[in-house]
This record gives sequence, structure tokens and C-alpha cells, in this order.
Amino acid sequence: MLTERRASRGFTLLELLVVLFLVSLMVGVAATRFSAGSESAELKAEARKLVALLRQTRAKAVSESISCGVAIPSDTVGYLLLPDARDVQLPEGIHLVIEPLTEDLSFAQPGIFFYPDGSSNGGTLTLSTENGSWQLGVNWLTGEVALVEP
Repeated sequence: MLTERRASRGFTLLELLVVLFLVSLMVGVAATRFSAGSESAELKAEARKLVALLRQTRAKAVSESISCGVAIPSDTVGYLLLPDARDVQLPEGIHLVIEPLTEDLSFAQPGIFFYPDGSSNGGTLTLSTENGSWQLGVNWLTGEVALVEP
């Protein structure tokens, strides 16, 4: 009678191994889904940061009566803030493509530039990863910067 009570209490080694396997499988699936979500959130945060930086660059151009802009140099993974030539690095895996409407001959690199009257050469900036992209539009007449949902 005593041996029957001990046998009915607790779990067998096989039951514990099955439960541990199922828990580790669920954690692995959750971690995979979470990492894809964090990459998307990082891309969105970087797009919002770039919008704020472009708006700040436009304000600087108007307040200091100089031409300012954002350009992509060929030798770096990021972008330059002109005329100061301040280099801004992008997080790993995020790429930036700038497509200006018109070229500005006063700067060596193609990019988006803001003028003292608040206008711009206009164009689009696209931030992208393997999982998605965000596009920013710059109006050439008003210099307005807008984030376009994917």
C-alpha cells in the first residue's frame, strides 16, 4: 500500500521532458515573432527620427539664411547633414535611398536640400529593411516633410 502511494505522486521523467520540450518550442516561436516586430519598430522609429531631422534642417536653413540638406556619401552607411558635413550612421540592416526631384549644383552629393526661403529641391527618401520600408516625401515648393505609411 505504501508503494502505491509513492508511485501516484509526482511526474515521470518522460512527462517532464515533454513539458520542457513544449515550453522551449513556444519560447522559440515567441522570440522569432518578437524579433521581427522589434525590427519593424526600429525602422519606424528611424523614419520618425529622419522626419524630425529634416524639419530641423529646414528650420536651420530659414533661420540662418543658408542652404542646408541631407545627402548620402558613397563611402558610408548613413547620411550627411550639410553644410556642416555631420555624419549620421543608420542602424545595421537599415538602408536609405534618396531620390531628389532636381539636382542642386551647389553641393557635390545628390540629396534633399532646403533653401533660405523655406522651399526645397523636393524628392523622396526611402528607409528599408528586408521586412519592409517607410517613405518620406519632401514638397519642393513648401519644403514640408511628410511620412508616408507603408
